[in-house]
Amino acid sequence: MNFLWFPFVTMYGFCAFLHRWFYEIGLRKRIRLTKPVVSVGNLTVGGTGKTAVIDHLLYDLESKGVKVCVLTRGYGRKSKETLIVDSTHSADDVGDEPLWLYQRHPQTKILVSQERAQAATTIKDVDLFLMDDGFQHHELKKDYEIVLLDTTRPTWHYRLLPQGYARESWDQLRRADIVVLTRANQAAEETIEELADKLFKLGIMDITLSSINFEHCQDILTQKEISIVGKKCLLVSGIANPESFEKLIVDSGGVVVHHVKEADHAIFSMDTISRYFEQAKQLQADQIVITEKDAVKWRSSLKESLSLPMNVGVCLTALSFEPPLEGVADAASHHFT
Repeated sequence: MNFLWFPFVTMYGFCAFLHRWFYEIGLRKRIRLTKPVVSVGNLTVGGTGKTAVIDHLLYDLESKGVKVCVLTRGYGRKSKETLIVDSTHSADDVGDEPLWLYQRHPQTKILVSQERAQAATTIKDVDLFLMDDGFQHHELKKDYEIVLLDTTRPTWHYRLLPQGYARESWDQLRRADIVVLTRANQAAEETIEELADKLFKLGIMDITLSSINFEHCQDILTQKEISIVGKKCLLVSGIANPESFEKLIVDSGGVVVHHVKEADHAIFSMDTISRYFEQAKQLQADQIVITEKDAVKWRSSLKESLSLPMNVGVCLTALSFEPPLEGVADAASHHFT
């Protein structure tokens, strides 16, 4: 470790330890809900694909008749109040990811709150709670911990903040019930093997590989399928891992003429979108391609538009797991006491 980083890393690590330890010894009270809690979290700051995994789990749980409530803070929203997402809300109200989840799972309760543990105690008539970004959340007693590691990130990311991006030390992964190595189809095989070996050395045997797969692009207004194969595309994204999005488009046959990489949870106003159209025209792009998460905010800005200067394609994806990520509800119920 570079000696210049040592005092800052040591201070951060000690603070993280104290925060966790106070709950472990009872100086801070943990809340136990009346139904099992499954946490989907990560070791590092930044996106590892948590929302997509929650989406995948919701489809599986809903198909089995399990009533779920998702607990999330709603990153990027302007409001501070506790809300259950419904059709009247915008991304400003609840955040882009919770709104996207609601649009895909309208029968599921999506609870957005700064105080997720306290707010969850008011929720009735559910069988299971899914907690977004819960690995470092200790106020709520959790029954099953799913932790995601992004295989496309370099290994130095797992150094503690501020030297790296890790919010806790690597050995804290022992708390995980299962570790998901995300974007495995976009990573080098040696990286996956290195991560798996380090996890085995911690005694973690439950590991699954998750791959992100391109399905198709659909027109943002008509929702008709449009092709990207051989088409010159201007990419616009406001996500934590834009490189993964770009690789997905290139691997699926799109020709990327430029990629506008905005900050995660960026706001896309009509004025901003108009500039993208002008930029695409200057670059002689055939179309603009955006992510599903960003499309939530684009649609809000374009809601009065009947036509656009060029096609805007929304990239639809799906996850696959090897071995399959299943039995989560049963595993959580088994740990529930």
